[in-house]
Amino acid sequence: MSEQTKEKATGTWNGKEVRFSRVWRGHRFTDAEVALLLMGQEIEVEGLKSSKGTEYGVKGKLASQSFTNDEGEEIAFIGFEQTGFLSKEGIPTKMAGHVFTDAEKAKLESGEKIFIEGFTSKKGTNFDAWCSYGKRDGEDRKSIIFHSDS
Repeated sequence: MSEQTKEKATGTWNGKEVRFSRVWRGHRFTDAEVALLLMGQEIEVEGLKSSKGTEYGVKGKLASQSFTNDEGEEIAFIGFEQTGFLSKEGIPTKMAGHVFTDAEKAKLESGEKIFIEGFTSKKGTNFDAWCSYGKRDGEDRKSIIFHSDS
């Protein structure tokens, strides 16, 4: 579909008949998601891909928005507005090329520090490291923490 013929969803939102794009960042809203959006609900969208290929999820809702076109005109529209990212609580399945086993996940979740061999850095270098799962100082969510020693 071209930009001109984007699929649209229609319905009543905030007491007004509205029409909005049914596809956002490659995600096509299901009928159930459209219904929730029209009711003013915030929904979660998972399985989006970043420009680096990383999968992520967001939450959002319908909102009145605007943009300025090439002629300098401000155009108002109703559309999906991202209100935040989905929390990625829990041990990741894979990190730095290493797929965590169920046993490793269980140890990390119980607070143990474990030694993992065969991580791969972004530059392609292999490395081994001690790691744990928890909150770093000043962070709100838990993540894998690498340690320089046991």
